[in-house]
Amino acid sequence: MEAHRKALKAMVEKLNNGKTALDKVNNKLLDKVLEERHRTQECRINWNTKCSAQERKIKEQDMEIRELKRKLMEAEERVLEVNMELCLINIELRIQELNDHLNPPAPANDDEVEKDPEEVIEVEENVDVEHN
Repeated sequence: MEAHRKALKAMVEKLNNGKTALDKVNNKLLDKVLEERHRTQECRINWNTKCSAQERKIKEQDMEIRELKRKLMEAEERVLEVNMELCLINIELRIQELNDHLNPPAPANDDEVEKDPEEVIEVEENVDVEHN
């Protein structure tokens, strides 16, 4: 049971490490989004209404940024879902391994059982001793 707990603890730690890495990537991407948004806002301030083509381009970029951010969030959610699914699969596999180790399957018949030659000899010696 202790090995099972350690295995589960290790899996949880791996998930937490993965989440930390995702958070770092997310923060970097959000910083880039904010930087780009700030840059586009500065452009809006510097350009006057005569630059309507540039303003349209900025609006398009803002929309693209919003779409990329939405896709990023969806991808992060999916990564977390997949990580959780993998964790559950690993836990189930580990439980099965522990169950198989604690309760090995019984052989179908005696022909499949490998007998230790020493064990067979001991049994035969005991039989001989009993007959004498």
